[in-house]
Amino acid sequence: MNRDLRLPLRVRRLGIAAFFLAAGAALAAGCAESSLDVGTRPETDASTPPSFTPVADGDDASLPDQPRLLCLGTECPAPYATCASEDGSEPVYECQHDLSTDNDHCGSCGTTCPVYDVLQMRSSCVNGECVAECIDPSFKDCNGRLEDGCEVSVLDDPENCGACGVACPPGVRCRFGACGCPTGTTECGSSCVDLQGSSAHCGACENRCSPPDGAAPPPNSEYGCVGGECDKLRCVSDHHSRWLDCNGDLEAPGSDGCEVDVGPMAQDTSNCGGCGIACDPDQICREVFGIVQCICKPNETLCGTPDYPICADVTGDPEHCGACGYRCPAQEEAHQRATCAKGMCTYECAPGWADCNDNPLDGCETNLMIHGANCGACGNRCNAAAGQPCIAGVCLEVECDAGGPQ
Repeated sequence: MNRDLRLPLRVRRLGIAAFFLAAGAALAAGCAESSLDVGTRPETDASTPPSFTPVADGDDASLPDQPRLLCLGTECPAPYATCASEDGSEPVYECQHDLSTDNDHCGSCGTTCPVYDVLQMRSSCVNGECVAECIDPSFKDCNGRLEDGCEVSVLDDPENCGACGVACPPGVRCRFGACGCPTGTTECGSSCVDLQGSSAHCGACENRCSPPDGAAPPPNSEYGCVGGECDKLRCVSDHHSRWLDCNGDLEAPGSDGCEVDVGPMAQDTSNCGGCGIACDPDQICREVFGIVQCICKPNETLCGTPDYPICADVTGDPEHCGACGYRCPAQEEAHQRATCAKGMCTYECAPGWADCNDNPLDGCETNLMIHGANCGACGNRCNAAAGQPCIAGVCLEVECDAGGPQ
C-alpha cells in the first residue's frame, strides 16, 4: 500500500490543497513576468506609493475620442432641396436637387439658367447663381454687357489677344491668340516666314533667291535658301514628297542627291518620317494628323481613311466593335454606356445608376444617388416611413443632438 494513503484523510486533503495553492502562485508569478516583458518594465520603489495626476474639469485630452452618435435625419441639408418637375411627369425624391449646381433649380426650385442662342451665350449654375458664359471658347464677353453677348474674338483681336484686356504692342498683330509671329519666324507683310529657309524672304523680308545660271542640281534637290543664304543645295519638299539626303553626299561630286523620300505618300517602313526610323514588323508607316509615323500595334486593325488612318482594337473598341467603323449604339435613355468585349457590343450602367429590377428591357432604371429604396446600392433602403432621404447615395444621418429621431 502507498505510504501516503495510510495518512488520515484530513491530512491528505491539506497536502493536495497546498500543492494547488503553490502551483497557482507560481503560475501567477509567471504570467505577471510575461505581462511586464511585453511592454516597458516600470522602475518602482516598493517604499514609495504610486501617485496619480487628477484630470482637470473639461480637460479630456488624455481620454480616448468618443464616437459621435448619429441619428436618422429628415430635413434637407443645404444646398439640397425637394423640387417638383414642371409637368409632374417625373418622380420626386426627397432632397434630390442640389441648388448650388442644378441648372433647372439654381438657388431655388424652378429657377432655370437660360441659354441665349442669338448672343452665342449660355448660363450654368455656380454656387447657386446662374453665370453666363460663351458657347464658343474663342469668343469672350469683354465689355461685360449681356446685350451684345460674346462680342470679341480673342484669336485675332489685338486689344484682347488670347484673353480680355491682353493688348499687343502697337503694330503687332494678334495671331491665333498670341501677339506676333511664332518663335523662329518673322512677320513679312501679312505672313510669318522663316528667314532661314524661305527663298522669297531669305535672310530678310523680300530678299528673293534666284537659281544660279547653268547649274543643274543633283536628283531630287534644288538651289534655294539655306541658313539665310541663297544658292545653297537643299532637298525638294512639297505636299506629296519630302526628300532627304540620308547618306550625306549632297555636296560631293557625283552625288546621288536626295535619295530617300519620307513624305506621306512614300510609306517607307525603313525610313518612316526620317532617315533610319524603322517600324516594328507588324507596324505600318502612315501620316496621322500631319505627322508621318509608325502606327498600329499587333492587335490593332487599320481603320479610318487614307487621309485620317486610325488603328483600332476591333475586339474591345466600342467605336470599332467587330469591324472598322461599327459603333455600338448608345443607350443614353437607359442610362447605360456601350462597351465592346471580344468584338461584341455590351453595356454597363452609367456611374450612379443600376439595374435593380433585373429587367434588361428598361436598362439601368435606378438612380442610386437619390432612390430611397436603393440608396448607394440595390436593396439598401432608407427609413421611408420616418422620412429619411437618400442624398448623394447615402441615407441621411445627423448628430443626435441635432434633434433627429433615433
